[in-house]
Amino acid sequence: YNHRDEILATPIPTIVKEVEQLRELLVRPPMLDRHFLREVNLCSPGDSIGPIAHTMYRKNLSQVPVYERKQCVGLLTAEAVARWFGDRMTGDGGVVESFPVRDVLEYTDKTTCYRFLSQRATVFDALKQFEEVHAEGMIFGDEG
Repeated sequence: YNHRDEILATPIPTIVKEVEQLRELLVRPPMLDRHFLREVNLCSPGDSIGPIAHTMYRKNLSQVPVYERKQCVGLLTAEAVARWFGDRMTGDGGVVESFPVRDVLEYTDKTTCYRFLSQRATVFDALKQFEEVHAEGMIFGDEG
């Protein structure tokens, strides 16, 4: 209604329901832990690259967090593995699968940006991080 008590629009039940659902999303945004948490494959700098690369292939992973003493020290990416592998092929690379992950991390693009978020964060918190820092990945948990 407007100031002259005239009907401006007739509410359509389906539209009213959609607006109510949108309001609910804004008032109670979805939590990351209910929608996006899944098992994360981790590795450490001293792990052999062979099994890690095979896991990345088998599970279709583009990146694997690298942890040392409960601290994330890097993000092993498929691109870094490809660069490292290509470099190994230019000389006497030896048995490449036995090389440690720390050697492959040197081939990671230094501009790779990832952020940590609490698993109790909302979807809006994650979107804000992507927008503000152009993060390529998010690691959800309560420890960095």
